[in-house]
Amino acid sequence: MANLPGVPPQEMCLLDNNDDDLTDVVERDGEFNIGIGEHSDLWKGRLSVEGVPTLVAIKVLRGGSSSRPDFREHLIKSLRRQGILWLKLSHPHVSKFYGFVYNFGILPGLVLEFYEGKNVMEYTKRENSDETKLRLVGEIALGLKYLHQQWPPIVHGDLRGANVLIDSAGHAVVADYGLASIMDSAEFTSIKTAGTCRWTAPEIMDPPASGDIPLPQFTVKSDVFSYAMTVFEIFAGERPFNEKKSDSSVIFAILNGNRPTLPEFFESKSDLAKLVQQCWSQNPDQRPTARQICRSLGLTTWYWDWLDTVRGYLPV
Repeated sequence: MANLPGVPPQEMCLLDNNDDDLTDVVERDGEFNIGIGEHSDLWKGRLSVEGVPTLVAIKVLRGGSSSRPDFREHLIKSLRRQGILWLKLSHPHVSKFYGFVYNFGILPGLVLEFYEGKNVMEYTKRENSDETKLRLVGEIALGLKYLHQQWPPIVHGDLRGANVLIDSAGHAVVADYGLASIMDSAEFTSIKTAGTCRWTAPEIMDPPASGDIPLPQFTVKSDVFSYAMTVFEIFAGERPFNEKKSDSSVIFAILNGNRPTLPEFFESKSDLAKLVQQCWSQNPDQRPTARQICRSLGLTTWYWDWLDTVRGYLPV
């Protein structure tokens, strides 16, 4: 079996056994799902370890018609290869991944930490002080920095307010990381709830013509663009380009270098305004890294930098 870059050979054995298969220890909690996403349904469940139940969320992928006879097998292999990386993650601002279940639908379900709270946009409707919003965008940056400093880097691919959850203490937790590239396929049944193009970097929607890039590739730089749009979303209290009702008009605007008008709050926060503008730069090379974002926000990252060094993660 070929090694996955950055994953020690001894850990690749997870693909040859069932260490990540939680089918026998996770049961459904409730008769109906608790949410519907673009490519998945969300269920509440209970994970029992040594007789102790833990409330979890199960994200069950929704498959469509595929011409590939090996579609399910190929998908499971792709997910499990990513799962090797996800299982190692441990950070207060990144949601925890436990493993997979295979009895909730035709396609696998991802077993995730369950959060009773709402996403960041729902939360800030009630807790809407500027201080709270500043803290939350900083916590999102810390979570993104942690993902990007893994080896290989974990690219989120779909960072936006809906994918930032709030834990029981009111802190931001980055969720749904790494799934966008796997599920960005016509082979999945899609339910469009809102145009994700509003958070998408221009190079993803209109990649450069090159025989070396057959499909748009999400990168750490495209994540930084999405982060800027998420910061705008949190402070504005609405999605980017909310005045534009069609995805096509939003795509046209972004590709032409147009950006949302920053809320009045940024008039007294010139450094933050400059950071957001750098993050959503049209040129990916002009965008800062997640680590640079954290430093610009004045966040104390010495502990995580030290931990990254100990673990051998390459700097971003």
